Amino acid sequence: MESVFTFTTIARRIGFRSSAVAIGLGLNYRLFLLRENAYYSHRIPNRDTRLFHKIFSSSPFASSQSQSQSHALPFRSASDGFDDGSDVRESGLICGCGGKKEPSFTAVLLGWLGAEERHLKRYVDLYRSRGFRVVTFVVPPLQILDVNLGRGLEQRIQEFTRELVTLVSETEGHCDEDRRNGYVENCLFFHTFSNTGWLIYGAILDNLKSRSDIAEKIKGCVVDSGADPELNPQVWAAGFCAALFKKSKSAGPYVSLSKESKINYETDDLKKQDPNQSVSEIIFLAILNKFFSFILLLPDVNQRLTKLIQVLSSNQPHCPQLYLYSSADKVIPFESIEGFIGLQQSSGRTIHSYNFKSSPHVDHLRSFPHLYSAEIGKFLDVCFAILP
Repeated sequence: MESVFTFTTIARRIGFRSSAVAIGLGLNYRLFLLRENAYYSHRIPNRDTRLFHKIFSSSPFASSQSQSQSHALPFRSASDGFDDGSDVRESGLICGCGGKKEPSFTAVLLGWLGAEERHLKRYVDLYRSRGFRVVTFVVPPLQILDVNLGRGLEQRIQEFTRELVTLVSETEGHCDEDRRNGYVENCLFFHTFSNTGWLIYGAILDNLKSRSDIAEKIKGCVVDSGADPELNPQVWAAGFCAALFKKSKSAGPYVSLSKESKINYETDDLKKQDPNQSVSEIIFLAILNKFFSFILLLPDVNQRLTKLIQVLSSNQPHCPQLYLYSSADKVIPFESIEGFIGLQQSSGRTIHSYNFKSSPHVDHLRSFPHLYSAEIGKFLDVCFAILP
């Protein structure tokens, strides 16, 4: 019941003075925790970890605790989102036979808040069809609202980074000749979703700040429905509400960043702007708006997030970036994304972007499968063209 008490206390502190309302919110949050715990406890089942122990135990950053086979690793197994590339090797899609040096690419998919492995399957298939190995990383909403305010998630990201370091540090050929001659270089390609995946990418880059040799192996990054550098409570509330209610579209009203506009999050206005929302969604969105208005101002939380945004703004690898977004996104304001794109362009980065105009948040592939795939294909051509 500690979580009920904690959330009840926060609910009352940020303006819900009625004890009955606050306790009710706490109990609803407890039910959410129970559901998420049941979901998350099955995300890392007991399984054959030989591949992961082989990769992780040789990491230069690995601790004795991390090397334990009983430790829950963030990498996914072949049945849980991780592809070791065996099918690629057999198909010869990126084999360097004949002495030609060709890089081995691993696509790293960083999911939106509340995404599950099954939600990323189409993206996994998109990259596997192009000869990539694929690694996925997803975040249950519970890990954002834990009592440590995301510290557990930071630890997972650190462990994940260690495994990526080990993966790209290995010289691994796709045939016997490659292994003898060391012709294949391991490279990384990131694909982030929403601001959650984008900020995780920032955390990974921050973890790699002392490993410029590894950062140089990042050859491209796709940002899908993300890159809002502002710590806007309304944006965080809309994204979290969408995750809780498992919606691909917005859980809240469109947020305009124009100076003339005034954001009104009263429940009557919310219902006018989105008549398809349930009463529970409308109420919960208002609660989350108040909640994040409080949380994002906490010095520790604010400093940690600001640090990641600074990394993403000024210290990204010198590789091409592709921004896929939509004017119809009701979670991340498209003006914020376009503003960040302009910032990156002004710093001399190679930037590509595409506005799908009508597709909802993180729903561009489902709305425009052929167009989305074509944009990814063109961007990969750009990334491959600049390889030595």
